[in-house]
Amino acid sequence: MSVEDAVTPSQTAFSLLGDEVLEREVADAGATLDSTTLQHVFELDRCVTAITDHGFKRVGLQFPDALLPNASAVYHYLTDNTDASLFIMGDTSYGSCCVDEVAAEHANADLIIHFGHSCLSRTTRLPTLFVFGQLPLDVEDCIRQATAKIAVDRSIVLVSAVEYAYALDQVALQLQASHTQVVVGRLDPAFSSASPLAPLSPESLAETEPEVADTHACGCASSQACCNEDQSGVQTVPSQTADVNTLEQPQQQHRFGRVDLPEPSKLAEDACILFIGEANSRFLTSFTMQYNQTEVVCYNPVKSTCQTQDLRTNKRLMRRYFLTQKVKEAQSVGILIGTLGVANYMHVIAQIKQLCKAAEKQYFVFLMGKLNPAKLANFSEVDVYCLIACHENSMLDSSEFFKPLVTPYELELACGPDREWTGRYEFDFQTLIADMREDLLKMDQTGPSNEPHFSLISQSYVSRDSDRDGDTSTALSLRQGGAMVATGQARSLAERSYQGLDPRLGETPVEQAIEGRTGIAIGYDKEPEPASSSQ
Repeated sequence: MSVEDAVTPSQTAFSLLGDEVLEREVADAGATLDSTTLQHVFELDRCVTAITDHGFKRVGLQFPDALLPNASAVYHYLTDNTDASLFIMGDTSYGSCCVDEVAAEHANADLIIHFGHSCLSRTTRLPTLFVFGQLPLDVEDCIRQATAKIAVDRSIVLVSAVEYAYALDQVALQLQASHTQVVVGRLDPAFSSASPLAPLSPESLAETEPEVADTHACGCASSQACCNEDQSGVQTVPSQTADVNTLEQPQQQHRFGRVDLPEPSKLAEDACILFIGEANSRFLTSFTMQYNQTEVVCYNPVKSTCQTQDLRTNKRLMRRYFLTQKVKEAQSVGILIGTLGVANYMHVIAQIKQLCKAAEKQYFVFLMGKLNPAKLANFSEVDVYCLIACHENSMLDSSEFFKPLVTPYELELACGPDREWTGRYEFDFQTLIADMREDLLKMDQTGPSNEPHFSLISQSYVSRDSDRDGDTSTALSLRQGGAMVATGQARSLAERSYQGLDPRLGETPVEQAIEGRTGIAIGYDKEPEPASSSQ
């Protein structure tokens, strides 16, 4: 079996009859892989070395949906060759590119092995071993098509998806035969080392003072210890079976998990970025947003095609600028937590709360797992949502949603004083925190601006007072008698008949359980037979 077959999800039919669904046997797709292919694709010897050398006892294996058919074979191989207790993690809390630390901690894991594509976001709780896989790449065809599109006198910045990173040096060597200036954006060696990547220490996280919430980031009660958070809301590294000092430490400065990648402003005007991977990948979308002044040529190894990305990037920039204008006119902001594993996400949330307060915008924090338009449509009181996620998941296409979805950078650009759209784009949480601190200092000194601004949405000048339609109250107001009552959007949410899941422990009477219906939707037991049609 080829490497391509090993990473392709199995085909499943959903249109079978009820009896066939109940009687169908699920084949173990991973068992059909021969041992050589299995070890090559999933780097199983490297996984065994990482587990045994560092003495990990309980290991979580995280797979994306496309690789789940092979999870069983990987599990059995690692079980036979290590003494660790293993379990498979599927259906992650958010995007499969992020390490699901919270789910692994609930299962008492001391190591996570992340298989498949990754956004290369740093973790803060558990050591992680990244296994990207090595998808096939026709280097000769890549060089032939790329050199036909890129002039000889232009400098090239070579970048690839993580699945093709193993071949970057070979591609760069052949490119240097025709192009004298070739810069390679290699992955940080720590992500592909034989040793697991150590989590960030609390000292290396941003030094902010987030507000203390009643619940931990995973939604559990603050009395529970599954999240290992201190009183400031900052994640702390739990005690591990292995010594953290023996784990791999990445290089400090990198972009998108890659070293030697120059800053967008320092690239030459005639520079060109050659990307190896799929043209519609989320990584390329976020990458071109940051390098939006440089031509990007994309070689797709799956389709063996090569194309430029300029037109698509320009359209995205115009769309994101439009969303920034929507934030300026918004009265309420919904802060969507789209990750529980990216370092510094709690600090970004705290900074956004402070920025919304300084800009006199109401905010609501939502923790609802994977997003879809139906979920967010339940909250018509929110004018715009800010999604806190990794760089690959933060730029969702909000055209299907009823309200705009923006990134933290776009919200900071709209709310910060003297901020102008220059084409610069930022995803790094550490940089965003520093920018928001600077904005808050200016706003503390000058206060919120009441000067009218020109709205590109309504094509007229709009002031802050007119944006509020006369409602300048905060979320809570003092009523006669000293009681606090909700006003504005907060009152609308408080008056809803459905307030979400409420356990009400000890408040509901105990009742005897009764047997419900059994079967499947096509025909439950104890259902009346359908009336036969008369001939």
